[in-house]
Amino acid sequence: MNHLLRKRENLESINLVTQILCFSIISPLVALRLYAKTKLHHPFGVEDASCYAALVLFWGHSICALFYTSSGGLVSSDSSVKWDRGTKYKVSKYHTPFKQFMLTNKIFYIATMFYIPMVLCVKTSLIYIMIRLWSPYRRKVISLYTFLGFLISYYTVILFVKIFTCDPISSYWDSDQHGGTCLNRFTIIITDSVVSVITDLAILVFPIALAWTLHMPISRKLHVIAILGAGSIAIAFSIYRLVLVIRERNNSDEIEVFMKVLLSDNAEGGLGLVCTCIPAINKLFRQCSGKWPWRANERQRQSEFSASLNPYRNNDDEDTHASPHGLPSVSDRESCISTI
Repeated sequence: MNHLLRKRENLESINLVTQILCFSIISPLVALRLYAKTKLHHPFGVEDASCYAALVLFWGHSICALFYTSSGGLVSSDSSVKWDRGTKYKVSKYHTPFKQFMLTNKIFYIATMFYIPMVLCVKTSLIYIMIRLWSPYRRKVISLYTFLGFLISYYTVILFVKIFTCDPISSYWDSDQHGGTCLNRFTIIITDSVVSVITDLAILVFPIALAWTLHMPISRKLHVIAILGAGSIAIAFSIYRLVLVIRERNNSDEIEVFMKVLLSDNAEGGLGLVCTCIPAINKLFRQCSGKWPWRANERQRQSEFSASLNPYRNNDDEDTHASPHGLPSVSDRESCISTI
C-alpha cells in the first residue's frame, strides 16, 4: 500500500510541476506573440482569435487538472469505504471514498469540455497560418480549408458525444443513479486519440508538401517546414495517450489513468500553443536582428536570388504584376513567406 501511495503522490507532484510550467511558459509566449503582432503592425485575424481563445481554454483545463489532484481522489485515503460499481465500474485498489470518486469524475468531465474546443482552436490557428502563407495558391488554400472543415465537423461531433456520454449526464460521475446508461469512456478516448494522431500527422505533412513546391533554397524550405510543422510534435503525446488508454483500459484505478490522460492533454495543448506563437516571434526576431550589420549581406543575397526567380520579368516590369499563366508573382510569394 505504501508503494501505491508513493506512486500517487509522485503523480500529484508531476501534475503540480506541469501546471506551474504551463502557466509560467505558455502565457508569456502568447503575450510575446501579441506584442510581436502589434509591433509588426500585422492585422488581427482568425489565427489570432483562435490562439487567444485556445489560451483561455488551456487555462481552464490546467485549473481542472489542479483541482483533480487537490480534490483528494488522487491521494490514498485511510478510509476503508468501498462501493460496488458492478459491471459499470471496478473497485479501486486505493479505497478512494465514493464522494471523492464522484468529485474527480466530475472534474474530469469538465476538463473534457475545455480540452476539445482548446485543441480545435489550436489546430485552427495553425491551419490559418498556412492559409495566409499560401494565399496566392488557390488549390493549396482549398485543400487547407477542406481539412479545416473536417476538423470542425469532427470536433463538434465528438464534443456532443462527450457531453452526452451518459444519460442522464450526472451518471457520468454518480454511478449510484438507477436507470442511467453510459457509453464506454475508454472507447471514446481511444477513438479521439486515433483521430488526434492522424490530424497531427496531417499538420506535419501539409507544410512539407506545400513548402517543397516553392522556388527557394533548400535551407529556406526547411526553415518554413520547421516553423509550420512544429505543431505536429504534439503527435508524440497523442500517441502516448492512445497507447496509455489501450494498455490501461482494464486498470482498476480509473482515477490514476485519467490523471495521466489530463497530463497528456495539457502537453498536447501547450505544445500546440507554443507552435502557434513561433511564426510571429520568429518574424519579430528577424526584424530586430535585421538591424545588425552582418545581416545586410544576407538580405542582399536573398534579394538577388528572389529577383532571379521570375522568368517572365523584364527590366520594365514591377514585382507587383502577376506572372503569365495565372502563376503567383514573385512579390506575392515573397510577401507571404516573409510573414514567418
